[in-house]
Amino acid sequence: MKVRMDSVVISGGGAESPSGFRIGQTRAIQTADYIGATYGAQFARRQYRLEIAFQVTRLHSSLREAEVFVLDHPASIPASGTLEFITNVSVGLSSGRWIPNAVTVRVELLQHIGLTTVWSYSFLGAEVLTANPRLAGANVKTTV
Repeated sequence: MKVRMDSVVISGGGAESPSGFRIGQTRAIQTADYIGATYGAQFARRQYRLEIAFQVTRLHSSLREAEVFVLDHPASIPASGTLEFITNVSVGLSSGRWIPNAVTVRVELLQHIGLTTVWSYSFLGAEVLTANPRLAGANVKTTV
């Protein structure tokens, strides 16, 4: 799976595909407590927040490249934007999903051993779209 935020590649697919992919949806509810009542009430407010987290392992071409990447990479990830997921990158037949107005919560280096770096990313978003919002209303067929 390939992951981008706007034009910044977070996961290049293939051997650099995300692992430990986690998605959680939080739903806004309102609770009401009634005076003298034994039980209160809950109201679904139909507002959803999507929490997405995953890890990416990268193999760099040199130790210097790995060390520079470690220092530069967190600042290269946008604070917010359209988060794009392209599936089956290596197969050639792919499918896309987009989360507009996603916010980067955390970018963390988990491990650096020689030429390998392991990163953790987490984002907050809302609706997952099946068409690219930048091509408003277009019948989108994703190819990589």
